[in-house]
This record gives sequence, C-alpha cells and structure tokens, in this order.
Amino acid sequence: MKKYLLYLMAVFLFAGACKQDEISRIEPTGEFDVYFDFPQGNITAPTKLILTNRSRFSERFLWNFPQGKILTNEGLQDVSSSTKIVPDTIVYELPGTYKVTLTAWQDGRVDSLVRELVVRKRTPVITAPANIEVFNDYEFQASAFKFPDRDITFSWDFDEPGLVSNEQNPTVAFEREGLHTITLTVNDGEEILTVTRIIEVKGELARSLYFTDAITQRIYRLSFAQNAVVQQTNIATTLHPLSMSVFNNRIYVVETGKGLRFSSGVNAAPDGNITSYDINGSNPVILTRSSNFVAPPAPQVVDYRNDPWMHTFDNSGNIWFTERNGGVRTVPLNAVDAQYPLSRFALTAANAGVSTATYFDGDIKFVNNELWLSKTGTTGKGIWRFSTAGNFIAPLGGNIMNYAIRSFVVDQVHGKIYFAVNVGAYGLYRADLDGNNVVAIDNGPSMQVAANAFSQEGSANEWVYITGLALNLDASLPTGGYLYYGYRSDLDISGDPNAPTIRNNPAVNSGVKIYPLDGSTAPAFIPATRGYAPYGIAIDNVRR
Repeated sequence: MKKYLLYLMAVFLFAGACKQDEISRIEPTGEFDVYFDFPQGNITAPTKLILTNRSRFSERFLWNFPQGKILTNEGLQDVSSSTKIVPDTIVYELPGTYKVTLTAWQDGRVDSLVRELVVRKRTPVITAPANIEVFNDYEFQASAFKFPDRDITFSWDFDEPGLVSNEQNPTVAFEREGLHTITLTVNDGEEILTVTRIIEVKGELARSLYFTDAITQRIYRLSFAQNAVVQQTNIATTLHPLSMSVFNNRIYVVETGKGLRFSSGVNAAPDGNITSYDINGSNPVILTRSSNFVAPPAPQVVDYRNDPWMHTFDNSGNIWFTERNGGVRTVPLNAVDAQYPLSRFALTAANAGVSTATYFDGDIKFVNNELWLSKTGTTGKGIWRFSTAGNFIAPLGGNIMNYAIRSFVVDQVHGKIYFAVNVGAYGLYRADLDGNNVVAIDNGPSMQVAANAFSQEGSANEWVYITGLALNLDASLPTGGYLYYGYRSDLDISGDPNAPTIRNNPAVNSGVKIYPLDGSTAPAFIPATRGYAPYGIAIDNVRR
C-alpha cells in the first residue's frame, strides 16, 4: 500500500521533470535519491576519472559526460554516455570544465544531478637523479602537458655558467658542488610555465690516488673524477717514503730514511718510521720508529738495515712490515711511538735450500690466509709463502722465483701478480698466481742506462726503481681496472740516496704511470702527475 501511495504522489507532483544545476538537483521525495561522487582535489589532464554512484532505490541509470571517453578492456572508446550503475573509467584528455549528469528512474519517477568537473593543465615536473656528483653525467627529465595540435618547447638552466639545454631530457655534468636551483621553462603553445627545483651536487665522490714526491718530500692526491692533482696534503715526508696505504680512513706512510744503499761495514744509524694521518693529512701519529729499537744480545745490531720497507695489514688491527736486512715485524695500528718490535720471522737458509741466509726483504702481502714475502737481493729472489703465524710453507714456485722482487700486488679478481724487479731484469712484470707465465710490462735496458731511465738511486745491484704499486679493481671500468706505479726519471733525481742529486724541480720527466689490467694499451703517464717523482703510491677505494 505504501508503495502505491508513493507512486500516486510521484505521478501528480513530478511527471518526467529534470532540472539541471551546477551543484543542485530536484529534491526527490521519500527514499528515492540520486547522487554520485568523483575524486576531489587537483585533477590534471589527461586524467582517468572513476565515478561513484551513491543513488538509492533506483531502477535504472543514465550517465552523460560530454567530451569524455570511456576506458574499457578493449581500450579507449569515443563514448560519452553509459547506462551502467557505475560507468567504466572516464578519460578527459584536455584541460577544461566539464559537466557530468546522472539520471535515475524509480517506478516512473525520474531524478537527475549535474556536477561540474574542473580538469586543470598539469604543472611541469622536473625529475632529477639521486646522488648527484661533480664531473659525472646525469639525465634530467621534464614532463608537461602537451596539446595535440601544438608544439611544446623546453628551456633548462642548471645554475652554472653555460650549463643550459633546450632538450626535454638533457644529460649534464656539474662542475660546482653545493646547492643548485634548477629552472625549467615550458612553452606549450598556449602559455609559458616555469618551475624550479633545488638539488644538491655533492663534491668529489670517487676513488683517489695518493702518492709521495721525492723532490718536494710531500704527499699529493690525484682525483680520478677530475684527472688532476687537486690537493696537497699537510704531510711532509722524509727522504724515502717507500710505501704508503690508505686503510680505515687513515693514510699510512712507511719511511725508510736515508740509509737506502747497502754500506758494508758502515754502522749507519736507523732513522725510519711508520706514521699515520687523517685522510686530509692532519693528526699525524708515529706508530713506531727504528731509532726506538732495543736490540737483543749479539749478533743483532741496531743500524739502518732495521729500517722499515714495505707493509700490509691484517684483520686484527696490526700493520706488518719488512726491513732491509731480512725480518718481518708487526705493530698495532693504535700504537703511539711504540718500542720498535722484534722480528717475528724471516726466510732462513734452510727454508730457501741454500747454504747461507738470503737477505734484503722486499714486499709483504696477505693472500688467501697466507703471508707472501718477496726477496730482492742478489742472493734473494722470488716470493715465499708463510702461515699467518710466521711458519714457513713453501716458495710460490714458477718462473717468478727467478726475479728479485722489490714490490708486488696481487690481483685475485683476474688471477695475476704484478711485481717490480730492481736487480738484473729491471722493470715491471706480470705473472699468474702460481708464479708462471711471466710477462714484461715496462722494462728494458733504457731503464738503467739511457736517457729517461729510472732514477739510479742505490748501489749497482739494488736500484730503487719502482716501489709503490697500487691496484684499482673497479668492475665498472671496461678494462677491469688499472695498475698505478711511480716513475722517477734519472734526468730528474739520481745519485747517492743519502744525498740524491735533484736535477729538475719540478720533475718534468717523472710521474705516475697507469696500465690497464686487460693489457689493451702500454703503460702511459697520467698527465696530471708529470712533475712529481713518486715512491709510495696508495689507492683510496672509499668514495668521498
């Protein structure tokens, strides 16, 4: 009965009427109600719009959305009406003001609601990459609304002199670190829109190469990002800083002192030391010095032969180092001017299978939980393996045992050893990890006799030649990485190591050489390092 009365009232009071208003409607009577929602907020073109039908007690519906299209499973269709309870997603491709009408019926009654939808033009957006560093290429992207029948142009200003672009997605490299206000101007054919975004360009975030200089007796840093020597540290070295490392954010320099040449019967005083510095060259700490050596009873003596030479680190907070006369020592990294340590172990005559002990240690490295020790005198050659406790294991073996090795580095990624020879076969070589397949990289008679030869410091069978070797095992490099080593020309520095002759300052014939690990090119000078005469070399593998 109630339904019948409602029907009669609808017939007399409203017969097919429909009034349209921007946000109002004809009020229905009873429970019959027509209403719908759409997302609120800033709607930008092109937009996908989902309508929500909140009508009550309706039998059928008609939606009208002029200039809109329906997005179905088959794609976008030119349909501007729907009889579904909820229409498919509506797409408005252009900015503008649109009216959406919902009409509903119930037992002959009809009611409708018109709502206005404002679709705005999308503001241009700058998309910037993360972790922007100086001197690297980065792509910026611009997105903006484009009218179908109009051209659109982009104009970028990256807040550095000359760093502009008219591309939509330009690739740029910044040269100045700090905050930059990026400005994008878009002309869409209807109006000009400008947006900005502030980004931070970080300073040099790259590996660096530290190297010592025999002329100025200081340490310098080569930035790989800029390919330039960008900073002289506050570190002043002594005469012969033969080896150097960057370890746990500290620079470690092993300085051999004046006594570089063998002097039979001369009891020269020890004057070497191991010193560390903050990465910027400040806060120097002397770990130990050979003048602090308290010798045990004879036959040991205290002289220049106890000075430190090459070094390495373990995982327990210690530095291990060799000495000229044959003996491996170790001291904690937190030591401060500690007493010079006694020798932990040495290669004996019995180990080497000879009648008398070999002498003149070269370099030392931890490799596969072993200590590898090189020998570099006329009666000491090759690389010898020890346990980390100092127990003799065996010679490395292979052809490498025929070479007097001053310094070496191990590339376990590519299975190679790079080593410098200072007796007889002079120069730089490469071998497999088992010591075989020795290949010359940079050698020849010119190294010791001709113009531009290596500096002839040391006695005839103990030229200093190459001391520092450093590996950059960067997998992102097409060559697999690089080997770096110092070249001190005899035209720049030569003579008695206790008082070397400086022939050129700066050392115009010297510098750091670079060699690609894939062997694709011969060793060559890094141009920025010409003018320096290096001993120790170290890679800082932390990106700063």
